[in-house]
Amino acid sequence: MGCGGPSRFPTWALSVGALHAAGVEVRVGCTQCGRWARIDLAALIERVGPAYSLIDRRCRCRIISGCPGWNRFYYDHAVMRPMWTEAAARRWMLEALPFTA
Repeated sequence: MGCGGPSRFPTWALSVGALHAAGVEVRVGCTQCGRWARIDLAALIERVGPAYSLIDRRCRCRIISGCPGWNRFYYDHAVMRPMWTEAAARRWMLEALPFTA
C-alpha cells in the first residue's frame, strides 16, 4: 500500500518536473492486466507542466487496448515505490465496490 500522506514522499517525487530533474524513473502498473510501462516524463511535462503531481493519481489502462484496469504510478528508489497515500488506496477500493441502496 502507499504512504500515509504526501509529506512522506521525497521532495523530488512531488512533481513531474522534480522527478525529471532528479533523473528518477517512473512507471505505471495495471491493476487488471498486470503489465508495466515506463512514463516519458519529458512528454508528460509538455502536456501538463512541471508542477503536476502524480501522487494519488491513476488513469485507465493504456498499456493494452481495451483493458478495464487502472494504471497506478510508481517511482524508482532502489525498488519501485507506490505514488499513492493510504487515503487514496481506501477511496479507490471503495469506488470498486458495487453500489447497493
